Amino acid sequence: VELRVSSHSVKGVLRERNQDSYLVEHIGRGYHLAAVADGMGGLVSGEVASELAVGGVAFRLREMASAGEIEPVEELRCLETSVAWANELIYGKGINEFGGPCMGTTLTVALINGKRVSLAHVGDSRAYLVSGGTIRQLTYDHSLVGEMVRNGDLTERQAMSHPKKNLLTNALGTHRVVRADLVQLEAAPGDMLILCTDGLTTAVESVEIQRIAADHRYEHRFPMLAETLVDEALRNGSTDDITV
Repeated sequence: VELRVSSHSVKGVLRERNQDSYLVEHIGRGYHLAAVADGMGGLVSGEVASELAVGGVAFRLREMASAGEIEPVEELRCLETSVAWANELIYGKGINEFGGPCMGTTLTVALINGKRVSLAHVGDSRAYLVSGGTIRQLTYDHSLVGEMVRNGDLTERQAMSHPKKNLLTNALGTHRVVRADLVQLEAAPGDMLILCTDGLTTAVESVEIQRIAADHRYEHRFPMLAETLVDEALRNGSTDDITV
């Protein structure tokens, strides 16, 4: 299976530094890893927490791949283990350097092996699958507003501008033990997997993400997909860090 990658990240217009982190890399034995993390701006060193999240997960999964521990039936378990390991890094750093669990970040990570995609997710960054003219959100937002949408109390559009949209109910680094959502699916040729932070999704609706993705499905336009999505979020007034 041939993989093509498009990525882009910008600092929010009102932010001192970009607290998002991301990576896309081959980790060995046919596995590719993609991850995004959004450090919590209200806590200490959000950018450090997000870097530890993506870097910690990648380090642990590279170790597992090198040791031959990642097999098809073990992929979700390996993802869960690596997320827990990254959580311990962030939680421990907060305790040791600041005297308490005062660092936090979201994390959405995809382990890709051929057509099989395994996902682990904590927080309100997102993963989408764009396939055959449709878009499907693969992750649930671990946020107060996300729960309101799932309960039918808010629409997606209303949630985008809700005053409490940034209140998370689950994050890495804030507790000693973290619970990650785990998802596995089979992708088809031409499918697009989009990982993004909420700087995009609080400014661009999923139907518009799908439209822009469809416009960039051809090989010569695909490299610009991530930057085009970021530009659309900026045009719509996003002031947060944006990573796609």
